[in-house]
Amino acid sequence: MKLRGKVVQGLGIGAKFGYPTANLEIDGPQDIESGVYAAHAVVNRAVHHAVAVVGARQEKSKPLVEVLLLDFDGDLYRKELEVEVLKKISEIERFENEEQLVEKIKQDVKRARVCLQG
Repeated sequence: MKLRGKVVQGLGIGAKFGYPTANLEIDGPQDIESGVYAAHAVVNRAVHHAVAVVGARQEKSKPLVEVLLLDFDGDLYRKELEVEVLKKISEIERFENEEQLVEKIKQDVKRARVCLQG
């Protein structure tokens, strides 16, 4: 499934821990289950491996998809981003502390890399 949206300002939580995400405001309904997915993200016609979090939050009553582009360094604000969601790798969770959140992100990145190797 492909999702497309404009990159909007997020809360900066991922960046605080070294995992900056592109927050996509998606127009229209999403026919996809909430969760964490291995994905491909297209930026300037280049395909990047990514982790996509679908359904964790909403922004201005629109669905928000958070995308961590693996091994990418650049400014994506206000750009259109296309994300191809490939395989669900984990569920969305809530955490009592930052250490648990960071460990979950690390695990999801590892899972995504394994999934995207093929």
